[in-house]
Amino acid sequence: MKRSQRLNANYAINTANRIKSKSPSRRKERSLSPSHRVKRPSELNGLSGKSGANDGTQSEETLSDRADSSSNDGSNVSSVRGRVGGALNSPSAPRLDVSSANLKRWIQENNLEMLEGVVMEGYGTRLKEKAEYFTDDDSADSMLYISEMVPKMMNKIRVIHAAVSCGDLLGLQDGLDEKNDYVVAKDHLGMAPIHKATIMGHIDVVEYILDKFPDTVNLRDKEGRTALHYSAATTNRNGSKIYKILIRAGADPRIRDS
Repeated sequence: MKRSQRLNANYAINTANRIKSKSPSRRKERSLSPSHRVKRPSELNGLSGKSGANDGTQSEETLSDRADSSSNDGSNVSSVRGRVGGALNSPSAPRLDVSSANLKRWIQENNLEMLEGVVMEGYGTRLKEKAEYFTDDDSADSMLYISEMVPKMMNKIRVIHAAVSCGDLLGLQDGLDEKNDYVVAKDHLGMAPIHKATIMGHIDVVEYILDKFPDTVNLRDKEGRTALHYSAATTNRNGSKIYKILIRAGADPRIRDS
């Protein structure tokens, strides 16, 4: 990792910790019941819904088809699309409960939709570590998905977040051209690109994300924080400017972290 990237990562961590230390008493986070399916945003409101570039391998096509058809409670996967403009931004929206028990259950059930959500929430490494304990043939679909698809997804997320950290707008645009839903993909810190761009003070990146994906303005990180929280806490000289940009874009100052 380059020195500049290490500094950016440390700055992001320190800013997140500073927000956490200033937060009011943390409310007990609600966990999801086993029967509750969290709907992950795979397509943003107003996007074409194309899945992006395909390398033509049969294994990826098969896994994608299985992911789209995987539903253990009878719900249609098409109904889980487009959450960025809806419940995802609601202060009361439940979060994905990535507990050890849930990971085990989703792997055993070959619930590829939920496994995809785990990676997009920034828990790809944890999912891979959990999968090391499974040898059950009944989980073959999950194991194939984790071994082949998850590393590619994690690398995609790393590339996008690296571009955001460095203020590389062209790099971000190239990364999102293939699969737009990665604009809400979180890194291992639980931050989405809009949060990281705010912390680093990259005004052009923030404006681009808000212009192309306006519904991300109140997108929450894993602690329930929005970009507005970060803009108020960051020591970056552009923090106040970004705060005003976010307010004009519709950021809700009433949202509290958890």
